[in-house]
Amino acid sequence: MNGSTAAGGRSMNLDYRVLGPIEVWADGRQLDIGGSRQRRLLAALVLAGGRPITAERLIDVVWVGHPPDQARNTLRTYIARARRVLEAGGGEVLVTDATGWRLDRSETALDSARFESALAGARAMSADPIASMASIEEALALWRDHAYSEFSDEQWCAGEAVRLDELRTAAEEERIEAMLGCGLYDDAISELESFVDRHPLRDRPRGQLMIALYRAGRQVEAVRSYQDNRRHHGQEVGVEPSDELRT
Repeated sequence: MNGSTAAGGRSMNLDYRVLGPIEVWADGRQLDIGGSRQRRLLAALVLAGGRPITAERLIDVVWVGHPPDQARNTLRTYIARARRVLEAGGGEVLVTDATGWRLDRSETALDSARFESALAGARAMSADPIASMASIEEALALWRDHAYSEFSDEQWCAGEAVRLDELRTAAEEERIEAMLGCGLYDDAISELESFVDRHPLRDRPRGQLMIALYRAGRQVEAVRSYQDNRRHHGQEVGVEPSDELRT
């Protein structure tokens, strides 16, 4: 967990975690960030990536489009509480400017940024499946649930939540690709059978399962897996499997 320096020379070690319910950690301890509206406020600030958010926007997010009459005053109370919590954790990081409020933070103090960095590193060393698999496992270990899981169905963060969840699924596929590169066919088959059940319309894991079965000497099952996929595609979406999968 990398820190930055707060005003007055204090060391900040705040770690924001969004790969699951929103959490903030400081020097190995989890901070109490409050109830659902306080959590929604902080999640919105984290999602903004250091850009300021206006009071109007925060009010819309915090009260999900149905603010009370005194929403602006109550929002200031929520902001003050959030500032106290973050300052107790390490520094003056909730900044007020002319347009609203923003978090002054380093991207390295965000678990989703670390996940994407580790995944990019794994992709860069795809020619070394052992090293690639280790890097992907490091990336996947950061996940606790769906991204922004408390609020992932709310419009203001649904796009980012879906993007991160899709990256997680892609990382799981790439981890299995690395397992195949390491010759771990039986282990890959076990994981792929469950993965294919969860994602029946994704062609890549189905193709990986066919390859793993074939290389493990289970050619008949490999062909049957393709036939099952072709039948499922026809029934569910009315299309044939992709050219890549047919090949």
